[in-house]
Amino acid sequence: MIARSSAEIEGVPNVRIHQKKLVATICGHETEPKGQVRAFDVECEMDMPTKPDGSVEFCLDCIAGMTIRCAWCGNVIFIGSPVTLYGASDPDFVPKPDSVVYDEARRQYVGCLGWECADTGADRAGFWVPDTQTRRGMVERVRSPIEVAMSTGSTVLVSDLGDIKEARNPH
Repeated sequence: MIARSSAEIEGVPNVRIHQKKLVATICGHETEPKGQVRAFDVECEMDMPTKPDGSVEFCLDCIAGMTIRCAWCGNVIFIGSPVTLYGASDPDFVPKPDSVVYDEARRQYVGCLGWECADTGADRAGFWVPDTQTRRGMVERVRSPIEVAMSTGSTVLVSDLGDIKEARNPH
């Protein structure tokens, strides 16, 4: 989902090529299909997923509002990011502000795949995606590479842990 938002004209700073504006089908706001998303003082360039008819469901500002923080380290988790679902074994664990509980009973929290945070990329357990019903973010659970290997009894090759399409259809 992360891509260049627009091209700069060589030699002319801060000039952007304008993109066609779309009206998002769920939030109803006008938006560009690509652009800057800013949350918690962190900025990234987002390439919105489009439907076959070329429409988008949410505007860039609404997508920015769905951003959360990792419960463990506080890193920003944007829509489209791969996530972990670690459980807290320490009864005194306090998650970082603006983080999300995945399963209250199991004390599982949404976490990032950052080097300082995740034990291994094989712990990727889902992706942070828009929830069209609540208009907030949610975890789309996918089997982790370890779960796929255990269920198939064979080696699993993952070329991109951040590719939700590959995660939905593991080999």
